[in-house]
Amino acid sequence: MTTPQYGPGGWQPPQDGAPQPGYDPNYGQPPVQYEQPYSAPGYDPNYAQPQTGYDQYAQPGYDQPQTGYEQQQPGYDPNYGYAPQMSAPPMSGPPVTGGPSYAAYGAPMTPPAAKSSKTGWIVGGIVIGVVVLLMCGIGVFVMVQKSDTGGTGGLTGSGGGKYKAVANLCDKVSTTDAQGVLGTPDGAPTFRTNDYASIGYTSLSCSLMFKSGSNSSSLSIDVKVTKDASKAKTSYDSSKKYDDGQTESGRVQSAVTDLGEQAYQVVTKKDYSSFKSVTYEVNVQDSNLVIEMRMHGTFNSYDEAQLTTKLKDLTKATMASLKA
Repeated sequence: MTTPQYGPGGWQPPQDGAPQPGYDPNYGQPPVQYEQPYSAPGYDPNYAQPQTGYDQYAQPGYDQPQTGYEQQQPGYDPNYGYAPQMSAPPMSGPPVTGGPSYAAYGAPMTPPAAKSSKTGWIVGGIVIGVVVLLMCGIGVFVMVQKSDTGGTGGLTGSGGGKYKAVANLCDKVSTTDAQGVLGTPDGAPTFRTNDYASIGYTSLSCSLMFKSGSNSSSLSIDVKVTKDASKAKTSYDSSKKYDDGQTESGRVQSAVTDLGEQAYQVVTKKDYSSFKSVTYEVNVQDSNLVIEMRMHGTFNSYDEAQLTTKLKDLTKATMASLKA
């Protein structure tokens, strides 16, 4: 049996060269550096080491998501561990409950308050206006109808006047004497009575038509019964001033001295190849009465002096019938 040797060199193996079980000849020595890495099957010495020029985010074909990987896997949260990102508020619509605060983007726009519409007031005003106009029109119609059927405005010569208004002026007009130059009445006479008491007078009118063979004529009488003589004079002067300014061819104006306080007449004649046209007008003012009589006729022939005399007599008779 060989005795083991101990000393500075450590334990030495037996000289017979047979290794002992569990013996490592390099125990205590620095490890041996190998020139080649270990290359066991399946081993990659460059695993997890960056390669020169390699960019894992810029390889061809990897700039677009791969088919089948666009959807998240169950339980996967790509933002896990990262601060939540702020997103811009929606352009319109109500804010989402629990969403990010809009303070970072400014207060949401508030729509302007609706202005009160004036359409209702305008339509209401138009309706009221129409109703008022209708009521006024009905009132005027009733007033005219009433005056035409007998109303006289109560003007019976107050203030010193000697004439009064009547319901139907045609009832006071007698054309018997004038029919010799005018012809027989053609149709029923028409009349109108209008009460203007608010401005101081009542107006009366009567219109008649006459016919004799080929001769025809129209006669109109207009009367104003005023509340006093001053208003009658003002009305007469206005008519005379207008007539004084007329210069129609064939027209002759002259004063009349035997009718009322003041009067004038106008005769306008025109001769045609087959007939003669004549217009005769007389205007009179007496007390609180103004009367204007106008006749226009077409005749084969006529006696001017006789015609004017008969018409003045007709005017005088009408005035007498209106005395209070």
